[in-house]
Amino acid sequence: MEFLSKPTPQSWYRAHNTSIACGYIEYRDLSETELPVEKFFMDVTLARVLFIHSILMNPRSALGPVFWPIGRILADPRSRGVDIYLSLRNILPDTYPIAGQSITEILDAENFAGRLIDYGILLPRAQSLYEFAATDLDEPHLRDFIENGNPTYAWQYDDRDAWEPRRSRRLTTYPRSSNLHSKIGNGSSSGPATPNQPWRSSLCDQGHSSPVSDQSLVQR
Repeated sequence: MEFLSKPTPQSWYRAHNTSIACGYIEYRDLSETELPVEKFFMDVTLARVLFIHSILMNPRSALGPVFWPIGRILADPRSRGVDIYLSLRNILPDTYPIAGQSITEILDAENFAGRLIDYGILLPRAQSLYEFAATDLDEPHLRDFIENGNPTYAWQYDDRDAWEPRRSRRLTTYPRSSNLHSKIGNGSSSGPATPNQPWRSSLCDQGHSSPVSDQSLVQR
């Protein structure tokens, strides 16, 4: 309603991202059936959406003291840059489920700039980004999807090495987790961490939820 009465980039993001957050919260149990690669990219997608949200709504926190003035320009929903950053269509296969490929193989196909933003800007601020979005969108259960700065919607906290920056451009190893690479490659799954609270939030209970994937913003 806020967007309809006063259409601005800020009100559009709140309406759109509340819908995405509700979808994630409402259907988290379905992520248990997905393969590890798919679980990983569920978390990547949510983290990127909340990062862009914070760039517009809270640019100083999202971008730091130097680059925050350009946040509202970079995160304008009409910007081509937003579409390029949020889109995963150039690296994910066209088939579903994603079988026979590891996370490292798929990430090797991603553009270096996207990974640089993820590991250099987003992840060091991930905890505060999720906490801000939980407050701004009035969806407190978003806090259940982050633990000590590591996204944990579908991805296991024990496998958090996947979120650590790599020394080289080609992501070929997970240095501190001896069983992580083999688990990702063979498609086994241990299921997402279970939050201590129910997954629904107030707006979702009111019937405003939508599927997690929103093709108008996050494209595979």
